[in-house]
Amino acid sequence: LIKFARVAVGGLKLITQQPLTRRDTLIVSSALGAGVGVMMVPNALQGLPQWSQYALSSPVTTSGLVAVLLTLTLPGRQAKDTEIGVVKEKS
Repeated sequence: LIKFARVAVGGLKLITQQPLTRRDTLIVSSALGAGVGVMMVPNALQGLPQWSQYALSSPVTTSGLVAVLLTLTLPGRQAKDTEIGVVKEKS
């Protein structure tokens, strides 16, 4: 239990290092909600194919997939040149 709590606190520290936008808050809360939902109501996956039930039965996997999918699909974050490693030359 202590190890889990330490991992959770470490994750929260990582999340809060930068100010959260509305988009970021939506992604984090949706991912956490999906993970808790799978943990509390495991029968929610009953209608899915067997392979996806195995993949999504872990709250960590479900949360991670939800976070990645929302990050890739929700509009609002534009990559800046400095974020992708492009260095502008001085004119």
